[in-house]
Parts: sequence; structure tokens; C-alpha cells
Amino acid sequence: MTKQHKPLTDFQITETMMKLGGGFVSHLGRLWRLGDDSNRAKLKAAFPEYWASYEVNTVRCPECGKTNILKRHHDGKTSGVP
Repeated sequence: MTKQHKPLTDFQITETMMKLGGGFVSHLGRLWRLGDDSNRAKLKAAFPEYWASYEVNTVRCPECGKTNILKRHHDGKTSGVP
């Protein structure tokens, strides 16, 4: 049985964009974070394929669904994602 987790936030997706994206996509993630709600909506509407792509590539902990996985995330022995 697969655990259901809350949908990723745009903030989590833009974190992945800034870490894994090339020059344009990483800057797009930064611009989204700098913008107000109106400009954020415009950026997301203009580039929906990037949001979809980087949402799929955002690593989540299979246990809790968090994206900020640290070493020894749950039991003190594992590195988070099996």
C-alpha cells in the first residue's frame, strides 16, 4: 500500500528547480520566490511544463513525504531515502 502525502508546494518545487535546473530554470525558481502573488501566478502559467517536470523530480521521503531529507532522517541509522 502506497502512502498518500500532501501535494508538493510551489516552494518545494522551486527548491528543486534551483538545485537541479540549468541556468534558466534555476533563475526561474529564484524569480518565482522574489515575486508577489500576481507575478508568481504569471510565471507558473507561462512555464507549466517546468513545474510539472520538477515536481516529478522532487525527492520525497517515502515514510513522511518531507522533501528536506537529512542523514539519519527517521531511525538514526539510515540516510533517509532507501
